Amino acid sequence: MSGSEYLKANFTISPAAIAELDLIRREMDRKFEVEHTVLMVGWGQYNFNNGKMAESVIVSFYDKSFEPRLKDALQIISGMPTVFFVTDRDYDKFEGKLLDFTKEDAFFFLS
Repeated sequence: MSGSEYLKANFTISPAAIAELDLIRREMDRKFEVEHTVLMVGWGQYNFNNGKMAESVIVSFYDKSFEPRLKDALQIISGMPTVFFVTDRDYDKFEGKLLDFTKEDAFFFLS
């Protein structure tokens, strides 16, 4: 896919979320003993053992070795190199939102 084929980011990231993402990234660097450089933001569905389902934004990081393969998908969102990993079906869930973070609610969207 070329860069023009990827969905363009339609959200921003709050300073509180950026601070928490930096903590997560540093913990991943330490745990896996490799530098993580590219944020991944997407939409996930969770299926619990009791049969219930939940949906929410998900975040993770790619390690530095993935950079060459990610170059076409890479976007800068609120100053962070990011891959926006979402399908057409879930794209509108991000529209105009602010990805925020609190200890009580973890990552969530503000309109």
